[in-house]
Amino acid sequence: MVTEFIRGGGRIALYDPATYKLQKGEWKRFTYVMHVPAVRIRFEGNREGLFIVDTGGSGSIIFNSRYTKDHKILDGRQVVEQTNQGSGGTYKALAGNLRWLDLAGYRFNEPVAEFGIGGEGFEMEGRSGVIGRGLMGPFVVVFDYRHKRMAFVR
Repeated sequence: MVTEFIRGGGRIALYDPATYKLQKGEWKRFTYVMHVPAVRIRFEGNREGLFIVDTGGSGSIIFNSRYTKDHKILDGRQVVEQTNQGSGGTYKALAGNLRWLDLAGYRFNEPVAEFGIGGEGFEMEGRSGVIGRGLMGPFVVVFDYRHKRMAFVR
């Protein structure tokens, strides 16, 4: 099945993979992390990480606490503590802005980011964090699970 996740999930369309043709944009390979698609994202300081694509997540980007600590992401950053609700219950995180983030050739300036603290549900092996609908909103995100590829179409 090929799935189009349109404008942050406002609409979803399903297609037969044998006949689906990508009308615009280009396919990018994705990696599975715990059976969930994950993509590489570049952000301020020319850092890069592998982020799970969470179509159910309402935020923009959440960094896991280990990645945040290992890459000194909080150094010099203004943040506020907040309590959030997720599928696993409530959790505490810090929130602030990144200077920039590149996803699929598109630059987001000053996106809001969350930073996990204390390992509360953020430590899935093999990934840096999660991206949600806040970053997917400007795109039609096309998932072709059979061929392990996706496209971010603007």
